[in-house]
Amino acid sequence: MRAALILARVLPLVLPLFLGLAPATPARAAEAPRPLVVGTDASYAPFESQNDRGEIVGFDIDVVRAVAARAGLQVKFVNTPWEGIFNALAQGDRDLVVSAVSITPERQASMAFTDPYFDARQLIAVRRDSPVARLADLRGLKVGVQTGTSGDDVVSRLMGKTSPNIKRFESTPLALKELEAGGVDAVVADNGVVVNYVAHNPGGGFKTVADPGFVTEHYGMALRKDEGALRERLNQGLAAIRADGTYARLYARYFGAAEAQAAASAAPVSDTAPGLHWEILAGYGPLFLRGLLVTVELTLVAIAAGLALGVMLGLVSSSRDAPVPASASARWALKGLRGLTAAYVTFFRGTPLFVQILLVHFALMPALINADHGLLLSGDAAREFRQVHGAFLSGCVALSLNAGAYISEIFRAGIQSIHRGQTQAAYSLGLGHGQALRHVILPQAFRRMVPALVNEGVTLIKDSSLVSAIGLAELALAARTVAGAYSRYWEPYLAVSAIYLVLTLLLSTLARRLEAPAHLRGR
Repeated sequence: MRAALILARVLPLVLPLFLGLAPATPARAAEAPRPLVVGTDASYAPFESQNDRGEIVGFDIDVVRAVAARAGLQVKFVNTPWEGIFNALAQGDRDLVVSAVSITPERQASMAFTDPYFDARQLIAVRRDSPVARLADLRGLKVGVQTGTSGDDVVSRLMGKTSPNIKRFESTPLALKELEAGGVDAVVADNGVVVNYVAHNPGGGFKTVADPGFVTEHYGMALRKDEGALRERLNQGLAAIRADGTYARLYARYFGAAEAQAAASAAPVSDTAPGLHWEILAGYGPLFLRGLLVTVELTLVAIAAGLALGVMLGLVSSSRDAPVPASASARWALKGLRGLTAAYVTFFRGTPLFVQILLVHFALMPALINADHGLLLSGDAAREFRQVHGAFLSGCVALSLNAGAYISEIFRAGIQSIHRGQTQAAYSLGLGHGQALRHVILPQAFRRMVPALVNEGVTLIKDSSLVSAIGLAELALAARTVAGAYSRYWEPYLAVSAIYLVLTLLLSTLARRLEAPAHLRGR
């Protein structure tokens, strides 16, 4: 299991800290140059999407491969959600970001760019009967955009960043799907993506509007500012593919004509075609299987770690019924421990799990595992670890901490639900507090905890889908990948819903089997 592999890699690095030693960065001499890890949001056809063989394909991908070949570089593409793609670059999880990224002054302040490799304009998508003829006509209308994109900037300048008429989505295809459903009046996005979507949804009733005020934007490959040598090599490679005609051939293949645009996408089926087309999922079996395994691993680790943490915190919270320590220092220590436990539970129960996942992945983990100054691990080993295991470890930590808070309350309530007379009776028989808990209180409390613990397990299975926001390839990200490639949403999300339902039913069935003997013992 992935969790065991992570423990095997982390423990040798953590144990020296407890022995007063600094973890050493492994020697890397005589190793082959590692490939550049390229982050891309593979839900943005025709620039990047994932085909039914699990391969990331598209115009951007082909351009990067050609540039890398000319520059003598190796590349490895990693599907990375747009929301965290630049953070992953800044923290060293990705060496390069190539995902139809517009070069803007705001982005140039924090990262470097290669020479432009694509010129783009914003385009307005509306329904065919819409009177919208220019950007200014969008005032007062509901407009969909992808969060953090140039389209978002354009509409925000027109309406104001806090306008309630701006609806932001995690991807442009989702915004266009909302337009088709009537949830927005227009969508503003990059022309390549809009044209590709409209071409594959001829029955959607769309038309596009080009405002003469839209300026030409330039896509570039984003990298860290301290990678000057790498930037120069990439620019040389880009110049080489322009000179030898490779770039022109790629451009013609994807954007030369409507037929070329249609061929560029992985989607042979229109989203508006009647009925469900389950055949589009046929080649994505391995992707869903990998997503299922990651979801199960993530849930099992979170349940085990959350249960261990929750039991300890629950015992601390319920220790008010324990005998008062004779030592004043012990009393103050116990009181402080209860206060810290209460603060922990309050924080993790009172803040959204999604926010906790982002805090762990983008704030806590970079402080512990970072190529430059990680407390536990640094150097190339830290970079490689984060690239391979970072998202999974962050997901496990966030879900475990959250589950620990809820499970601690389940244990506290279960213990306190047992009448105090039971505890007093145990004391009168000469049992200590620990013995009373073990032999009298907990066996009775456990029968009352089982339904709540099962419910927490079911919640964890479903909450694991939130980890897709940091790029972990679990079930939700698998569904999003298929939806992005085909511009269809019924089939992948119904399939994933069925898988989640089966997982929760299996857990509920297992829990009933565990609960039945407990009830029998209580008779």
